[in-house]
Amino acid sequence: MARAKRQKTKYPGVYYRKVTRTGTTKMEKSYFVRFKCPVDSNYYEVAVGVEHRDKMTPATANKVRVKYIDGELLPDKVRRDNIKTVQALWDRYMKSVDKRGKRRDQRGSTFTYWRYFNRFIFEYFGEDDMTELTEEMVKEFRGWLHTQTAERSGNPLSNATVKQTLSILRAIYKYGGLRTVYDWSIPTVDNVRSDDLTAEQFKGMIERLNNDLHFEGQNMGIKTERRMVAAHAVLFVMFTGCRRSEALRLTWDNIDIDKKEIIFKGPKGGSDVTIPMNDYVSDLMIGLRSKARLTLLNKTNLQGRSVAPAILSNKVFICSDYSVPDITKYSRRHMNALNIPAHKVRPLHGLRYYYASELINKGVDLKSVSALLGHHSLSTTEIYVASRMTAKRAATDLFSSEYT
Repeated sequence: MARAKRQKTKYPGVYYRKVTRTGTTKMEKSYFVRFKCPVDSNYYEVAVGVEHRDKMTPATANKVRVKYIDGELLPDKVRRDNIKTVQALWDRYMKSVDKRGKRRDQRGSTFTYWRYFNRFIFEYFGEDDMTELTEEMVKEFRGWLHTQTAERSGNPLSNATVKQTLSILRAIYKYGGLRTVYDWSIPTVDNVRSDDLTAEQFKGMIERLNNDLHFEGQNMGIKTERRMVAAHAVLFVMFTGCRRSEALRLTWDNIDIDKKEIIFKGPKGGSDVTIPMNDYVSDLMIGLRSKARLTLLNKTNLQGRSVAPAILSNKVFICSDYSVPDITKYSRRHMNALNIPAHKVRPLHGLRYYYASELINKGVDLKSVSALLGHHSLSTTEIYVASRMTAKRAATDLFSSEYT
């Protein structure tokens, strides 16, 4: 059967042929584009899709042609001949990242990709020909990753790091222009943290934090002041169950000491949340405010004039030099001193978890706990309770006591 004649469209370099639609006797248009490749300056004609299955139109085909002209897409032959190393793949991947609107130097996923690529992927593959990445090659690379150690701790790489590195390799293949010859399988990671504190550990945290609540007057050093402010912030989290971000965003305008109410503006759930203050938190806030006033009373602005504390800053947990203490690192230091395992309990979320689970264990209904935590769904609050090990142990002991 003679090949159908190529028909022009209104877009230069975009053509179509009439072909039989798969599974039927009807005809449909199969689109082709002709372009000059910027890599080798040769002309190529490439099929870009059919009318119904790919929902291809002349306008869509023209957009694909522009990508070929710009070098964002490459013909198979050019791709095989010119993209052979992981560095070439990485360079093309970064071009696609830039086109999707991300900055190369951002301190986010792109920066992490760059760091993992240089340390693991490029170090292992180097200048090897990567035209075809086989399953055996990936398995060997994965085994090599498990022999590497983390830069800071010197411990073997975590499963999460191995998974992230393999995901990066898959990403640069996807956007770099090559195809793998098998279906990728990224390992799953089980990083479950129970956040299961005991009552003794919680009380131990309170005792240690109380030691940093002392106030040495206006002339105390900034490090002592940061410990004092951090202790107030962590105790505030422990006795309100709020999130770290909510505590650090808090201003004195959000605290009504007379009514004993706290307003969390723009929490994770979206809508503002108002919760009551217990007596301990009320005394904590009164004490912090008086200490902050005394500390800031003699501070001066750039012109050398004395300014009021409220003008300097309205934030609750802030030091006189406008710095915000790192309460995550601060609470982790105290947890380490109490031998609370870092891989099981998160520094601040573990305290929030204990607060919620203890309220429910003491008979507070789930809806009230959900409101205090700022959850918009009871199912989210149930997560805080369902996996607590002490509750599971009590349930199993209750059953065994009936029969032993």
